[in-house]
Amino acid sequence: MHQNELTKLSDEVWAYAESALKEYKSSKALADYAEAQGFNVRRGVSGMPLLLLPNSGSGKPYFGIMGEFDALPGISQKAQPTKNL
Repeated sequence: MHQNELTKLSDEVWAYAESALKEYKSSKALADYAEAQGFNVRRGVSGMPLLLLPNSGSGKPYFGIMGEFDALPGISQKAQPTKNL
């Protein structure tokens, strides 16, 4: 149902290729998408400008997702399934 827009979002974050603790565009894109899907998003949680907490509904179950998507220096960022240095 959301495959095309999530693929576009993934490609957008990939293209930013922001290094560790500098993922400002990526964090904003993800938060904006969550808000567009009806989530209440808290940004800059615990004094960390990149941390966001999307929330929807109440009660249980609840879950969290930790995304690690910083671009690592010296590693190829080519969109391919094999390692290429």
